[in-house]
Amino acid sequence: MSHEILFYFQDPGGSNFFGDVLGNINIPSNARAMVHPLSHHLIDKNIFSNFELCNQNLSKEYWLKYLGLNKIKRVISTLSSKYKDLSNCNLIEACNELDIETLGFLDHWKGFERLTSGNSLTYCPSLLGVIDDVASERAQSLGVDKQNIRTVGHPQLEKRLKTASFEKSFTHNNFNICLLSQPNTMDKSFLSIYKKREDDNELLDSIKNIIFRELPNSEFVLRQHPKENAISEYSRQIDISSWEDCLKKNQIFIGVSSITMLEAYLSGKIVIELAFKELPVRKNEIPYNTGCKVTNLKQFTDALKKIKQNRANSNNRYDEDLECALEMSAERLQALVLDFMSK
Repeated sequence: MSHEILFYFQDPGGSNFFGDVLGNINIPSNARAMVHPLSHHLIDKNIFSNFELCNQNLSKEYWLKYLGLNKIKRVISTLSSKYKDLSNCNLIEACNELDIETLGFLDHWKGFERLTSGNSLTYCPSLLGVIDDVASERAQSLGVDKQNIRTVGHPQLEKRLKTASFEKSFTHNNFNICLLSQPNTMDKSFLSIYKKREDDNELLDSIKNIIFRELPNSEFVLRQHPKENAISEYSRQIDISSWEDCLKKNQIFIGVSSITMLEAYLSGKIVIELAFKELPVRKNEIPYNTGCKVTNLKQFTDALKKIKQNRANSNNRYDEDLECALEMSAERLQALVLDFMSK
């Protein structure tokens, strides 16, 4: 191939989306990879002959110069949010100004506002890969042309579905429980969604106390999002293991609707979604059944009681529409990337 190709990985979710698929693609020797510090642990640098760990907060001017000097003709990229670090957005905008073809992927059913600046699709790639028809419709509602959208499933979720291991019953009284946190991006504070202010631990403490009251022999950890401000008061209970190890170690996952929660659910774990009205998150983002959902602490308590009484994992039935949406995700993504590189 005569064209220089740039792979750019910033968003951890998007990089995780790509991760396992890259090893099955014949990456041309003239391809370059730039990896943001947030995603350095998710991309195998041995796949690329030109691999670079880049800085944060790269400006549009930086990208205009970089793309020109390296004679980049095509870009394959994650699509990171506009919060904190605009490097990914600036890359797409620079490519659009230089008429460089781009292929970008959204690994969720939310976050489509990252494609826009005001009413303009400033940060939208030439080709947009999304999970399914629901995500495609949400992109189209912002003005993305349907002809520029490709539905590719989600390779990582498909992998969880294929390798799910269900424990029909627990033969012990101990549970390893992981509470998944998220940053508050609604007010751009990046505090945990469970905190109204820096010194507020009321909800976190309530959740933890209920867990230990109902399941007293449990081990409890809190897992934070990479973009989230640290919760210093819980430093001894913060889980810093890899996501793979976290999934293996814990039987129960608690948190708001997210891709990580969906991964846990598809892996056969007991999942309790916190759909509390007061939590600063968008509601009903994942358009499929993802297990037990509670809307207040009373329902949360009841869900734990049920687990204690039954000692069973009933999360062994998925939404069939989701299963169909994920079918052959890896193959579809590989085919799209290969086709894009070969043009």
